[in-house]
Amino acid sequence: MQIPGYCTLCRSRCGTLNTVEGDRLVRVDPDPSHPTGHAMCSKGRAAPELAFSSRRLLSPLRRTRSKTDQDPGWQEISWDEAMNVVAANLAAQKQAAGAESVAFGVTSPSGAPISDAIDWIERFFRLFGSPNCCYSTEICNWHKDYACRPSGSARPPSATPSICR
Repeated sequence: MQIPGYCTLCRSRCGTLNTVEGDRLVRVDPDPSHPTGHAMCSKGRAAPELAFSSRRLLSPLRRTRSKTDQDPGWQEISWDEAMNVVAANLAAQKQAAGAESVAFGVTSPSGAPISDAIDWIERFFRLFGSPNCCYSTEICNWHKDYACRPSGSARPPSATPSICR
């Protein structure tokens, strides 16, 4: 069965035709009837593999051995336990050296599925109190953010990086 939709793996939201067998997404193709569906990147086409890979991690893992050990000894833990460990480590670091001692890293919201959550992520950084945030971008996003420099693209101001304004 083909179900029309859109890809959520970046901010472009390309129109898609999603082939579903049973309850499993098996193929994603561009939907030429959608305004952004005339083409699709390899990331969008790989959605079934991303969602159903046998190598996909479904639970947090905790290292049980030293970083110098050949085998990290990964142990599966619950999401609650993982959140508690991260929260405790962040609180301890903030207490010991201040919020400024922590730097957060996040991928560009326009080239990744994080675009729907970036406001919450940035709110967390600010609430924590660290001014240190490092953004990165994916190679598939570079053209969207930086092609405006030589081309004079008329991207909307809210979507245009400061380097292109």
